[in-house]
Amino acid sequence: MEISENTKNPYSGGEWVYLESDKSVMVKISISNPNGMLEYYLKDNPHRQFIHYSKVKPITDYNLISELEKNYSGETGLLG
Repeated sequence: MEISENTKNPYSGGEWVYLESDKSVMVKISISNPNGMLEYYLKDNPHRQFIHYSKVKPITDYNLISELEKNYSGETGLLG
């Protein structure tokens, strides 16, 4: 699915995505802002991170999502 800059942000908080630049970085969106910026957290960095929605792709493998959820801490927003 190609996402153009003119398309509304298709993501919402709670969705799992991977970074287009590095497929090994999988994150759960904390907040999806109206300006197209997604907020998320990394395991190694407790500070919130931001990325534009056009720079991520959705994770659609339900087995992978299930595994990610098992290792996810909802309180801190971190994997691990």
